[in-house]
Amino acid sequence: GHEGLRARAIALPKYGHDNPEVNALAGRFAADIAAMARGLVNERGGPFQPSFFVYYAFVSMSGNVRATPDGRRNGELLSQGIAPGRIRPPEAITDILNSIGTVDFTDFAGNSVLDMQLPLGVNLSSEVFGGLLRTFSGLGGPTIQVNCVSLEDMKDAQLHPQRHGDLVVRIAGLSAKFIALSRSVQDEIIQRHIYAA
Repeated sequence: GHEGLRARAIALPKYGHDNPEVNALAGRFAADIAAMARGLVNERGGPFQPSFFVYYAFVSMSGNVRATPDGRRNGELLSQGIAPGRIRPPEAITDILNSIGTVDFTDFAGNSVLDMQLPLGVNLSSEVFGGLLRTFSGLGGPTIQVNCVSLEDMKDAQLHPQRHGDLVVRIAGLSAKFIALSRSVQDEIIQRHIYAA
């Protein structure tokens, strides 16, 4: 009932769009979490380890999280790992990398993953792709998982799985045959933003 307010929320600067103010907030937020966890002892006597890792739990978590101030509706998918939110994904890969570069991942377990989908068949030279990976690493990005996918192929695989036995996707750090995944997992992968290269 408040679509005007929601539209304004969606239009606000977001993490992943390389907005200096939002980048600074993201960096401070991560530092505050790390500082709060420092010195806390878990029930086994060890330290708490803050993490951005959600494996694939972000899907089930999404169903339990009410609407959020960024314009995400009740039950809509949350962002995955350290990726920007899905409500208004950035188009420029460099914007995402620059935003990630403002977060210090030193105190976070080595499992903070950026999941990025690129269009299958994109004319991306190994030099350019290598530069993308080096930039990500140079800015302090911990882990990147890249899928090169065709939206049309994935949708066709749902209708005609027998034609797509060789369609492989990356999910939660693993490679899996698309047709072997549950329909809900397939749908989630199809809903991911495919970045222009």
